[in-house]
Amino acid sequence: MNYIFLIYVIFLRHSDKIMRKASLTLTVHDGLNAYFLSSKQQTFFVKKKRKKKKKKKREKKKSKRNIHIQKLTHARTHAHAYSLSLFLSLP
Repeated sequence: MNYIFLIYVIFLRHSDKIMRKASLTLTVHDGLNAYFLSSKQQTFFVKKKRKKKKKKKREKKKSKRNIHIQKLTHARTHAHAYSLSLFLSLP
């Protein structure tokens, strides 16, 4: 029996939070037929980090686009850890 795991992770920007929707579908493939066993779906939020107090030194301002990309990559790492925990929780 071969176990095939399909994980779908969707990233959506939701006001000041990042909403992530992760669903896990477990199918069993025995060579001829594929059997649908279970599906888990969960939506979870990441709280925005508090801004540090501004330093008096002059620094170049980062563009909003760069900050947005950083937030999305941060969310991706968390979703990756979440998907691993789902793999381990299955019997």
